[in-house]
Amino acid sequence: KIDEASYMPVVQGQTMFVGSNRNDCVAAYDPRTGAEKWRFLLNGPMRVAPVAFRLPGGEERVCAGSDDGWLYCLGAGDGSLKWKVRCGPSDRKLFGDERMISVWAIRGAPTYGDGKLGFDDARDSRDFIPLNLYGWSKLNFDIWAMALM
Repeated sequence: KIDEASYMPVVQGQTMFVGSNRNDCVAAYDPRTGAEKWRFLLNGPMRVAPVAFRLPGGEERVCAGSDDGWLYCLGAGDGSLKWKVRCGPSDRKLFGDERMISVWAIRGAPTYGDGKLGFDDARDSRDFIPLNLYGWSKLNFDIWAMALM
């Protein structure tokens, strides 16, 4: 059983984003005062750092993955859900860490660079069809994710 609280904060501007593997959420805080700005509940633990970024038009967003198998994109200012996507071919679950989690739990942190959201640079074939986000090439994921934005 993974019973340790593990926090990987990410700061953008005057906001610190923190995911929680104990409270199944991602939250935004004022780094000067520690006051919580907003909290978004997930359907499973968040075990990796979120990614905060600014879209080319200036809108700030934060993306977070969870053991529920979904990648969530939120408005950085208010935590509103912009979109979410299941990162596996089904909602299949398994028993993990004393609870039900997705077979395709998100265990790799998303990245953002050059106006693109991605996970890795393993392949660049445009016809690669992954089973989960660990298998996405950064190029294919970037193309797919930008279409959602």
